[in-house]
Amino acid sequence: MPTENSERNGQTLPKQDILHLRLLAIFHYVMAVLMLLLWLIYLILLLRTHLQIISMREQLGDMAHMISTWEVFTTLQIAWLFALMLITTAVFAVAGFLEQRRHYLFCMTVAGLLCLLVPLGTVLGVFTIIVLSRTSVNDAFAARRKQQLAQRTRHRRV
Repeated sequence: MPTENSERNGQTLPKQDILHLRLLAIFHYVMAVLMLLLWLIYLILLLRTHLQIISMREQLGDMAHMISTWEVFTTLQIAWLFALMLITTAVFAVAGFLEQRRHYLFCMTVAGLLCLLVPLGTVLGVFTIIVLSRTSVNDAFAARRKQQLAQRTRHRRV
């Protein structure tokens, strides 16, 4: 299989693996932007629901205890919104880490989490796991890690 020298870490990878890592990074950026748009839409809907609850509370007066269910629902929505924002941030980070061939375990973990986001996240997560499971890609991540550790120890000695 033809190989190409990777300038980022000095590790020789097959061209196919370099191409797949680049494509995965691009697709992770696209997925993160889509998730960010979803997050913004969800935030707008949450604010609208909250405003409706406030107006209903003022109108109902004595029957305001019925609104407590909606408040619990709103609290759960806020928790979901926060989780979605964390996952979006992680997907953005993984896109950069795939380009740099860093943080292998984090990339695999986020790929597993992406599998829960049906259907696009599942496809992206599965392909990410497949590419990262290749021996040559794993070795490239390990070589990058060794290079970083060597630089840190050399920097500490100076």
